[in-house]
Amino acid sequence: MDPSKFFDLLEDGIDNAWSEYVQEMQSQLTSRAPIDSGRLASSFYISKRSPSNDVRPDNWAPPGAKKQVLPEYTGKITFGGTWFVTNNVPYAVRVAKDPVYGKNGRGFGSEWYNATVTQKQKTWEAIVAKNLRSLR
Repeated sequence: MDPSKFFDLLEDGIDNAWSEYVQEMQSQLTSRAPIDSGRLASSFYISKRSPSNDVRPDNWAPPGAKKQVLPEYTGKITFGGTWFVTNNVPYAVRVAKDPVYGKNGRGFGSEWYNATVTQKQKTWEAIVAKNLRSLR
């Protein structure tokens, strides 16, 4: 490796790791959220600088539609700046924190949100290690 390119490669590696991490967190929240109408599970939006105000409408999915759809972030995710994965469904906090509303039967029970947040450091470390190992 050309030593003069080391920091450019390192920056690219960290940018790639951060992008993968932010998208992985969005994916985990979406796939682990309880599903009724799918509105909560499909309303985790990625944004930069400030939390997103976006939310799926009540009738966002026709009957029979897939109930877990990741909202696509079309920009480039880089390590710089402050990034958010937000959900503005009015009942999101209640479902995330209250065991009565958070049951989903998909492996985490009422702990789907806490399990995702607790695992975020391990997720980040694994993604960074993978991306840094790929630098050559």
